[in-house]
Amino acid sequence: MKDLIEAIEDIFSSARGNITFEDKALPFPEEMDNSALVRLIGNPLKTRLHDGIEKTARIFHEAIRRGIV
Repeated sequence: MKDLIEAIEDIFSSARGNITFEDKALPFPEEMDNSALVRLIGNPLKTRLHDGIEKTARIFHEAIRRGIV
């Protein structure tokens, strides 16, 4: 979670210091066997965290501009 917040703050300096979280692990497994999914759809594309945040922000900004959100 810390990496996610740091990436958001790098992209949006106005967010710096405004995002908080409780450093408590959720009750989900650290890793899962995704071999059945990979056999079905192939290897998933990988997106760098920074790139994914920027793309998501562009989508939301466009949705806001269009009055969808």
